[in-house]
Amino acid sequence: MCIEVKYGIWNVTQPEMGSVNALVSCGYSPLSAMILASRGIHNQAEATNYLSCNTPLLDPFLMTDMDLAAGRVGLALATGDSKAVLIAIDHCGIVKSVLNPMRQHICDVTGLPWEAVYIHATHTHTAPFLNPNPTDPLEIVKQAYALKDGQTLPYVATLTGKVILINTHYGAGGYNNVAITLVVEGREEYPILCYRIKGDGADSLLIGDTITVPGGQLRPPVEPLQGHGDHRIVMALSLLLSRTGGKVVSMLPPNATPDF
Repeated sequence: MCIEVKYGIWNVTQPEMGSVNALVSCGYSPLSAMILASRGIHNQAEATNYLSCNTPLLDPFLMTDMDLAAGRVGLALATGDSKAVLIAIDHCGIVKSVLNPMRQHICDVTGLPWEAVYIHATHTHTAPFLNPNPTDPLEIVKQAYALKDGQTLPYVATLTGKVILINTHYGAGGYNNVAITLVVEGREEYPILCYRIKGDGADSLLIGDTITVPGGQLRPPVEPLQGHGDHRIVMALSLLLSRTGGKVVSMLPPNATPDF
């Protein structure tokens, strides 16, 4: 059967109805049975094996351009900077029994901490709108002071303020960073402690200086990131930017999905 659609013609494989009926008699829904039969599954034993989480995974390098993707990961690992691995799976969902071993294997191979490895599943034709993180410094400070012990903001915030105290001087204890306390204009009664500040000028900070402090180890991109018309790339980058701030340009057809 052929179906003419907007971007071409799909050839839809017709399942073997004997296999469909056999699978339905085993308790599978008619739709599930048709999908399984279309993939060459004919009976209960084959279906059980196919759907088992213990089935060995295929070699990921069978997928197109995996060598290029692996090369880019290797390049990121070689830079020595803070790193994160983003993996987008073109699927409606992924269970933890599959997800966690994959994530742990990546950690073992790369040496990255667990929290630096992001794996998610996405299959969308109209990507969802993501509420932007607050950028108003007064709101950020307000939310920070509303946190309880052990809590953190669910996003990475950037604040600009005036230094009112040098808590730990640059080079103290042999560390090439500095800890300071700053206040944001309009919230002078709510000081914010900023630590492990390094980079140009960190060794010469003085009380009264005005500085901008980006939070966390990951920095927002200086330019919008390109989604290249692929929802997997768009959603993977959006996951990262939900922690760092920034913008993804989807580059999809007009009205297909918004930039966010």
